[in-house]
Amino acid sequence: MKSTRSIDPSAMTRRAVFRRATLVAGGAALTVAGLGAGLAGAAPAKVKQSSVSYQTTPKGRSRCEICAKWVAPNACQTVEGVISPTGWCNVFAPRM
Repeated sequence: MKSTRSIDPSAMTRRAVFRRATLVAGGAALTVAGLGAGLAGAAPAKVKQSSVSYQTTPKGRSRCEICAKWVAPNACQTVEGVISPTGWCNVFAPRM
């Protein structure tokens, strides 16, 4: 015969309710902290050159080598691929 377990309402003390609530909240906090730690170590995804209208020539005085996102000698923090120092795209942000 199978034993079925039923919950006796009188056995649910206030202490038992708080203990279970604390365990659930603690487990949720650990789960969120674990997810956050995994995301913190991940590198942000770069976008394709075509999606930001990248061009190998400057737009007026704006060019990649004076952008805040420029990574010498030929890269960008935001745009994937080889980036020309004299190039330009829509995410251009001048260094301050």
